[in-house]
Amino acid sequence: MSIGFYSDIPLLIEVRDVKLARIIIRPDGIVRVVVPAGYDVEQLLSKKREWILQQLSQIEQYQKVALSENFYLFGKPVRLYVRYHTGQSSKLTILNHKVILSVPESRKGQEISLLEKELRKLLRNRLNEVLTQYSRLLGVKYNRVSIKKHRSKWGSCSHKNNLNFNLALLSLPEDTMKYAVLHELVHLIEKKHTKKFWLIVSSLIPDYKKHEKILEEHWIIVWNNEIWRELLNLPLPSVSGV
Repeated sequence: MSIGFYSDIPLLIEVRDVKLARIIIRPDGIVRVVVPAGYDVEQLLSKKREWILQQLSQIEQYQKVALSENFYLFGKPVRLYVRYHTGQSSKLTILNHKVILSVPESRKGQEISLLEKELRKLLRNRLNEVLTQYSRLLGVKYNRVSIKKHRSKWGSCSHKNNLNFNLALLSLPEDTMKYAVLHELVHLIEKKHTKKFWLIVSSLIPDYKKHEKILEEHWIIVWNNEIWRELLNLPLPSVSGV
């Protein structure tokens, strides 16, 4: 195998026991050329030049561009990418430790607003599942459910039994997010943090104190994460010097 360039295009050339030459365009933009011994590689590349450039252009169009290596989702740091495409709709794909935001070419520059839109849809679906589960267990009914961008609270329950949840709930571990939802549902029964309130909470989530601590400490992560700050319109964290 040899490594080289053709018109500034990175090449991997493999001479193998094959009858026909092949050109393979890798996802990272490297052109792999497999040829039999004695084959004129330069002639092949010249003949296929337009096709190669067309394929590379398509890869570039759908290239993933890293926005951040430390976006938090479900309590874990993930790598966030943007993939541009020629379609009209945005989409969020979650794959293990990375998140891919598909953005229409026509909406370049609107990545954060599209990310917010997709995160809202994701949170809405999660909330519906958890609210259905716990409201049945508690035997309570709520009115409106809203997703907000709060600076200092994860959720709230109004005197009209409207529930508000912070978009940043998605940054929390799954179990802690569920606890935050249950916490607000219990307020439908007991508005204040009375002994009765905590008894109801502990009957469903005995280790609730662990989640209370996570909720308190996790704000540090949210406020110090560039993308979450932008999503929630948070000011830069203050820095003090001696």
